[in-house]
Amino acid sequence: MATGLGGIPAATVPPIIRDPSGNSLRVGSGPPRDRLGPAHRERDENAPGDLVTLPLLPIVQPTLPDTERLLEDFRAVLGNPKVTVGRYVKELEEAVIRLTGAKHCVAVSSCTAGLMLAVSAFDIGPGDEVILPPFTWTSTGLCVLWRGATPVFVDVEPGRFTLDPAAFERAITPRTRAVMPVTVFGVPPEIDAIEAIARRHGIRVIYDTAQGLGSTYRGRPLGGFGDVEVFSMSPTKVATSIEGGLLTTNDAALAETLGRMRDYGKAADGDIDRLGLSARQSELHAAVGLRSVEALGACVAARSRLTTQYREGLRGLRGVSFHEVPAHTTTSWNYFTLFLGPEAVSTTQAVHDALEAQGIQTKRYFYRALHHQTVFAGVPGVAGLRLPVADYASASGLALPLYSHMGDGDVARVIAAVRGVLA
Repeated sequence: MATGLGGIPAATVPPIIRDPSGNSLRVGSGPPRDRLGPAHRERDENAPGDLVTLPLLPIVQPTLPDTERLLEDFRAVLGNPKVTVGRYVKELEEAVIRLTGAKHCVAVSSCTAGLMLAVSAFDIGPGDEVILPPFTWTSTGLCVLWRGATPVFVDVEPGRFTLDPAAFERAITPRTRAVMPVTVFGVPPEIDAIEAIARRHGIRVIYDTAQGLGSTYRGRPLGGFGDVEVFSMSPTKVATSIEGGLLTTNDAALAETLGRMRDYGKAADGDIDRLGLSARQSELHAAVGLRSVEALGACVAARSRLTTQYREGLRGLRGVSFHEVPAHTTTSWNYFTLFLGPEAVSTTQAVHDALEAQGIQTKRYFYRALHHQTVFAGVPGVAGLRLPVADYASASGLALPLYSHMGDGDVARVIAAVRGVLA
């Protein structure tokens, strides 16, 4: 029997995803559903007494590149003694430069490592402050703590849930060294306003664009804004290298520094002249990432179509709102998230539990907000901090299943389950 990646029978792999020109770019997914966890069983209305097995519907699956193409790439990698930061890493970096319009790209082992390197590259440390929103994944704040600096949490904009520029400006002090705006579920922050404020105050702009590869702001792809942007290529992202991250910048000197810092801080003569990490990306990961980036446009288009179905199917539910996408932006649709206000028929946790009982995974996301996480409890100013919009988003947000190769029937199943709880 023909097999796919990891020995999965080829027959279990979902259909090919094609770009608008009809070229075959991508195929299928991660493991078949019967390997993803327990199935949900329910009565068949047409055959009382019989039980129908419904597979567990995961909240996310990586849409992996064509197996045969990957095997060719893997053979090329394993036939070359340079198995890290070699040909495929360079090709991935060049592909991202073409995609984003940034002048430089540095591939690393994870987005978290990339954020740590970015903060470190600007010599931010003890006594310095970095302003960031708390409605984000914990890595945004952890990279500041790792440097001994102080994260300063400010509120986000309603509906969009990205950094509020006015709140950012109010929080600036003489100790502020940088701001870290976050792309939320693929939706960019208000970049023009943030960068104008940063220029006035001489503050570095480090974008956590983990979920934003494939998103745009005012017609420009994310990747070329601020001092540096940091993307994730983890398994939960639209484009994945299984594990990995990317830094993009238009600053040649910064790119050179980051390139050395991902390799311990090693200089050309072998001296270690900067504090760095072992954050190199392997050639195997880069090969997956390269093919994934090549298919990014088709994957974003597939997700856009699926989220349109979600919006149409869930419209009109009392107290339920969707994540807002401003007209001058586009999103990668990394996640599709509902927000359940106080008028909703049920609570976020109750809906999560009800869908889980039906074999549908969801995720309260981002929950908890950073200023409510234990690791940040000792940060000055965090005790008792209330940020009403971020607190609302964190308490009310529920991400539904979404992946690029998801079937229409699966979307319909989720819609029916949500409406069954909230209608």
